[in-house]
Amino acid sequence: METKMRNSNSLKAAALVLLMAGGLAACSTDDLAMDDANYSPSVPSERFPITVAKGPVKMDVASHKGGLSPDQTNSVVNFARQASSNQFSAITVSRPSGGGRGKQVAHAITELLMNQGIPPGAIVQRTYPGPASGPVNVSYIRAYAKTKECGDWSENLADTGRNNHYPNFGCAQQHNIAAMVSDPMDFEVPSGMGNVPARRRVKVLTDYGTAPSGVQTGQSVAISTAIK
Repeated sequence: METKMRNSNSLKAAALVLLMAGGLAACSTDDLAMDDANYSPSVPSERFPITVAKGPVKMDVASHKGGLSPDQTNSVVNFARQASSNQFSAITVSRPSGGGRGKQVAHAITELLMNQGIPPGAIVQRTYPGPASGPVNVSYIRAYAKTKECGDWSENLADTGRNNHYPNFGCAQQHNIAAMVSDPMDFEVPSGMGNVPARRRVKVLTDYGTAPSGVQTGQSVAISTAIK
């Protein structure tokens, strides 16, 4: 009889422990869920994440003179160089369907693009409804980095009692980073290693591994005459 009572008390104690543990686990899960629901990003990279998008780069070239002026030639050359640095897929040259001067300017632009190293297969010729003196449109698609727009000043900046960031905090910083990066795809995948000469790489690694950690005993240290 006494043994049965002990076993019964042990089972009750075990059941009570399991019940309490289950309650604590439920509380912990609820706390985590509440933390996730109330989480507010604090660093600029989370508040204004930078993403990569694609969009057109366009340039209109006037054709009323039937040829390219020196300024227009420089503009087309710079446009071709910019397209090459932005890893373009194709450059579209769209001229007015009226022919005449617009056709002549489009031909001059195409020749200039090829002279700048643009392959003929990467130049797409198109027409659009318009008079012969209409402008020639030159465009290509490029990848660019962007983030959310700035300008949310809906909160009073003098209200600092809660010690929270204002809505626009970090936006300008993220916009500047997106504008300065040379290759927007670096935000998606890391850049590969450049073509470093193997002999130079071995020397640098060898010097790094064998360099002394400090000044050895008896070694003299040169002091600049500016501080003597």
